[in-house]
Formats: sequence, structure tokens, C-alpha cells
Amino acid sequence: MRKKSEIAVLLALAMLLAVSVNAMPNPSAGYCTDLGYDYIEIKEEDGSEA
Repeated sequence: MRKKSEIAVLLALAMLLAVSVNAMPNPSAGYCTDLGYDYIEIKEEDGSEA
């Protein structure tokens, strides 16, 4: 029974970490806007970013 609860806790922690990683903002965007510049993401027709 103890192993099941340990696995459940580890699974819950893994899920929390996965969500927080996706929510992390782009550091270069924050740096640019802090300096007063506009940060623009440009996507090409093939889906790549420039």
C-alpha cells in the first residue's frame, strides 16, 4: 500500500512540473520588453519561426 501512495505522489509531482514548464514565458521576450522594445514572433509559411 505504501508503494502505491509513493507512486501516486511522484505522479502528481511530475504532472505539476510538466504544467509549469509549459507555462514558462520566453526569457528573451521579457528582456526585450523590459528594455522598452517590442517583441514580435514571426512565423514563416512552413511553420518555422524566424
